[in-house]
Amino acid sequence: MLPILFTLGPLTISPLTFLVPFAFILASYLLWHDLREDYSEEEIISLTIYLTLAFLIGARLVHVLSRFSDFQFSLSKWLLIGHYPGFSFIGGFIACLGWLFFWSKKKNWDFWQAIEIIVPAGLMAIVLVGTGFYLTGGGILFLGEAIIALLLLFFSRFLRKKYRTFAWYKSGKLGFVSCLSVSLFMLGKLLLEIFYRGSLYWDSLLLLGVAIVCWVFIYRRSGRDLKEDLRKALLVRERKKDEKTSH
Repeated sequence: MLPILFTLGPLTISPLTFLVPFAFILASYLLWHDLREDYSEEEIISLTIYLTLAFLIGARLVHVLSRFSDFQFSLSKWLLIGHYPGFSFIGGFIACLGWLFFWSKKKNWDFWQAIEIIVPAGLMAIVLVGTGFYLTGGGILFLGEAIIALLLLFFSRFLRKKYRTFAWYKSGKLGFVSCLSVSLFMLGKLLLEIFYRGSLYWDSLLLLGVAIVCWVFIYRRSGRDLKEDLRKALLVRERKKDEKTSH
């Protein structure tokens, strides 16, 4: 690991110092590149900045609330991140999702089109930032998250070409790739936290909740009918039961 690359007077330069700004710049470029044909550049830049702020505020707020016994109502502890560090990834994610929904309604954007582009950009940012934290001495957990995000980036590229051919995903609507990618990342992150930390805060359980919500959205956007699927499932069950009885 390389916790410190070099120092410039009072400034300490670590891999994280380079990789966090690079992750922001690269994610911003990806959003601009993929959305510029449908939306104005000013709106894309504004959205990028707002999403970043929403992530930081949401991540810090949920971290504080999930460990309220440590922070209590001390505003200095809430704000002095250098002395009282900590962010909740799931808090930042939910804040970003909420802001994107609000933005889409206000600006008349296609929410699902935007999220299909934002999720891969976010995964790329996780790869870079997670690697930066690991190299700076943040622990193997960050490297594990970076690897999961990298694998999902390649997996999502494959899915984009194939998911409309899936017979059970009748509608072919946007949202399948992003929802599946998010759900798999959340589950992977949850398993990593269980394995490496041995204990979970309540905000970690939100990872499972988000994964379940993603699966619900996949089903709802698939164009399938729940009553019809349940009816078919019951028929299959009864047929198997009859076959066992006849034998």
